[in-house]
Amino acid sequence: MKVYRIFADHYQFYIYDSDYDHYSDERLNWVSAIAKDFGYISTEKAIYVKTVSDLNDHRIRVFINQEPSISYERVFSTNIELESGKLIVSAPANDEENDFVLPLEPGSYKISVCGNSIGKDMFSFDTEYYEEMEDSEYFKHDEFENYDIYLNKCN
Repeated sequence: MKVYRIFADHYQFYIYDSDYDHYSDERLNWVSAIAKDFGYISTEKAIYVKTVSDLNDHRIRVFINQEPSISYERVFSTNIELESGKLIVSAPANDEENDFVLPLEPGSYKISVCGNSIGKDMFSFDTEYYEEMEDSEYFKHDEFENYDIYLNKCN
């Protein structure tokens, strides 16, 4: 399992093949694209995830060759083509060095984007959290909106 913290500015983050020019694909235009479950949009090489919580920090965990072992509030499943062998998790304001790059064997994968604590952030609770907490501390907070990504190679 890999763990990553992303700032999903504009309530969105992207999952895509590294060789895919997703910004130029009109099918991924938030205004004109046909939204799928949970307001997500996708193609055969990318998924644009629409988040909910007002604070846009989210923990993302990536699981390879595993199926979800807990229940989730949201599950979005589809196939994704990773011709480059590199899965990227990014957000609109990210620079390349902020992207999460996951090397994989090139091919087709079943991908499930699973979310919990939808709409909850550190201001949703009576507890006062330190806003600038380190990633290692932030990763412990299942009560904040978070996402698990499961990837399984198709035959």
